[in-house]
Amino acid sequence: MPNYDIVSTPYTLTTAPDSGNCNSGEACASGKSDKNYFATYIDGPRILICICNGSMMNITGMAFRQGQVPLPLRSSVATIVAGTSDDSGGGAYTYFNDVSYFGNSVPNVFIHESAHALDFAQGDMYGSFGLSGVDAWYDAINEDSCVPDPYATSDETEDFAQVTVARYGALSTNVEYNPKNTTCMIKQRQYAAAALPKQHAFDSKDKFYIYNANNQYLTTTAIPDNSPLSLSPKTGNASQIWKIMPTAYDWLIACDTFSYKCVDNERDDSVGKNAITTYRTAFISMQHKFVPQGDNTYKIVNRISGLVLSSGCRGQVPNDVVYTSDIKNKCTTWNIKSAAVPASTTSSTTTTRGATTTTSRGPTTTTRRSTTTTSRGPTTTSSRG
Repeated sequence: MPNYDIVSTPYTLTTAPDSGNCNSGEACASGKSDKNYFATYIDGPRILICICNGSMMNITGMAFRQGQVPLPLRSSVATIVAGTSDDSGGGAYTYFNDVSYFGNSVPNVFIHESAHALDFAQGDMYGSFGLSGVDAWYDAINEDSCVPDPYATSDETEDFAQVTVARYGALSTNVEYNPKNTTCMIKQRQYAAAALPKQHAFDSKDKFYIYNANNQYLTTTAIPDNSPLSLSPKTGNASQIWKIMPTAYDWLIACDTFSYKCVDNERDDSVGKNAITTYRTAFISMQHKFVPQGDNTYKIVNRISGLVLSSGCRGQVPNDVVYTSDIKNKCTTWNIKSAAVPASTTSSTTTTRGATTTTSRGPTTTTRRSTTTTSRGPTTTSSRG
């Protein structure tokens, strides 16, 4: 499989504390990361980047490479770690939504590992894989006669990650993977095409207000974690401004631009459950379907419960934001408009692809003597066997 040179999404860097995730999988030989940063990407996610002493990649290289990961995958990644390594080839592994890289990893490896994070986020939150661990994927493999490359033969999960690399590599570079030979894995490609969206429902470069029929704006208190959402008059503060990001299929997550936490139902299916904001995982309790109702209004349906986000319904505390059954009332309908224009205007939300603007600087690496090491995850890509 070719190494895809994908355009990177612009980002800003700020220093960050060690949240406890920086030594995911004991990636740092010293037991602690040397430097920690937040990379905030223009299309939404803020990702914690941890740099271990003795790592092959520095902060610029890590942030740039992660920006080459398509947004539906990147939205499921919380932390990336540049682990201690003396091997430029290196390797990588994913633990839930935290990824550790060793060596100078190419874009394909970042996409592959981020695909694992997305795959896990689509599962039941108890260890299952929601995309590669289902019958539809097994059937696709069984109906085909090949997989993308030798590494994909490891198991169904690694195959899905490699098919993901091939799909997004082709979409991003307009270079189809082995165009003469992909008919032997057409079912896998069709499955990936359905699960991994090409178009996003909302402009990923934009920010949005979400407000109800009474012009009360969805607001996050953000501190402490798992705080209930509330409603308040428009202030224009970041606590009222939201990024809406894709995951798999047409499931989306909504995260504020103040704390970068996201709307969640805490795995609680009960009617009347308060919606909260919490640390971004992109797990299924955080995923919602935004169902258009016309004139920039939407029903917001939680994936786990099937309940809709509501405010001010009968018997509800007026400023509470809770999940309830769809009673086909204005109290379950939300206006969503760009924060770049006054919310009272009638300009429409556009549907576009994700951000494709590149940063001016490519990845920078630290040159070190290479020795042979062994680590999990794909270290190179190869042609189809």
